[in-house]
Amino acid sequence: SAGESTQSRQLGEELTRLRNLQQQLAQADREASQQQPGQSPWDGVQQLLEEAQRDGSLGLTPAQIRAFQPGQSAPGTEAWKQDFSKWEELKVQMAAALEQAESNAAAALRAQQADDRLSAGASQSVPDRYRRLVEKYYRALASKTQDR
Repeated sequence: SAGESTQSRQLGEELTRLRNLQQQLAQADREASQQQPGQSPWDGVQQLLEEAQRDGSLGLTPAQIRAFQPGQSAPGTEAWKQDFSKWEELKVQMAAALEQAESNAAAALRAQQADDRLSAGASQSVPDRYRRLVEKYYRALASKTQDR
């Protein structure tokens, strides 16, 4: 939008990305809870884990992520896919990290937008007619002072 800085746009995109990750996490949890062991949709979970590993702002340690990452054995047969306690623990950690990151991004966006609004007023030019009237006014004041 007009008057929005590049930084505001970037913060808005980050906020949207974090909200999308929260939706993906909720979707993966719904799918995991509806499936029988061995048939769960772990591809979505794996994508979330990869995103969390790339994005340090989520606050998950590499050890937390590695504890849940799958091996290369046959799909659905890995022991970790049968153990939903690990998923529940990781899901809670990811949800909390995403919520904190979203809160931080929203606060930063609000602050940047407020700064953008303050900066926008200073950079806007005044109409030529108004500028001429102001100049005329100050010339008139200056000439009265010189006449004294």
